[in-house]
Amino acid sequence: MSIVRCLAGAALALLIVLGAGPASAACVCGDRDGCLSAGLCFGSTPGDGCFDAKTCKIVVGSHLDETCCCVCSRPIGPIGCNYGRVGLALSLSFGCGSITLPEEVDAVRAEVLAKLARADLACRAQKNAARRANLAVRQIGLFRRKLYRAARRGKITRDCADGAAAAIDAFVRGVRQVEQGEAPGSTTTTTLPPTACLVTFGATSSPSEVDVRVRCDGSGGPFQRFQVVLGGGRALTNSVAPPLFTCAAIESPAGEAILSCRGTFALGEEIVARIRTGPPPAPAMPAQLFVFDAADARLGPFPATGP
Repeated sequence: MSIVRCLAGAALALLIVLGAGPASAACVCGDRDGCLSAGLCFGSTPGDGCFDAKTCKIVVGSHLDETCCCVCSRPIGPIGCNYGRVGLALSLSFGCGSITLPEEVDAVRAEVLAKLARADLACRAQKNAARRANLAVRQIGLFRRKLYRAARRGKITRDCADGAAAAIDAFVRGVRQVEQGEAPGSTTTTTLPPTACLVTFGATSSPSEVDVRVRCDGSGGPFQRFQVVLGGGRALTNSVAPPLFTCAAIESPAGEAILSCRGTFALGEEIVARIRTGPPPAPAMPAQLFVFDAADARLGPFPATGP
């Protein structure tokens, strides 16, 4: 065993003793099937911290094996990233009554699997594979919605849309099972920590303005937008978007002011916007946060704190 691996095993022993990583990840990171585990993960459990907000993730094997080969990569949450094990059995060749959709399905399937292949390569290169895999999940999720729109317009049958949706849902489950350290299609279940988000209002030099800090931890992501709903009858009079985001002030059906921002962010990443309100912000002012994942599913409400 190399000196690096000996030192890594000693350095991470305390994490194992303290119960770091999911308890259900029974395998131990090591070498197998020609795959060499990252030195910082050798002897650890998938999900254990390895370096600077990175965790050990399964690249060969599953959490039920005695030994699994592991890499050290972002983000915190998933314990596996061997996405090459996931397939997409999606076909509209029969029974849909559409000439163009089957060809589109073939194109979408090819693009989605190509994204997943890039995620698998990123996994082996110890990069953020989950971000790339979620691009595939988002694309197939948007296509799922398109199928039901086609069914509502009478272009395909509802049964056809349901059949395709079942295949898409199985694909998404396979991706999530990989991230949970399982084999795609497995009937066992490993529970990842839930998505936990928070919006924190921070005081600025102007009494009428606050920084809006949004962060999510746990599992899930990436996220494509967020909304901060302001209570207490406050109006949103101005806002400054985070870099690479676009923001707008909208109003809820109940008349509450909402800061709605679109842009991609990952687990553990803090996004900072700035707002001006009338009346001015006050300590512990009421607010709620909602975030939207890669498939545009709304998560929340999440709490607010400050200023």
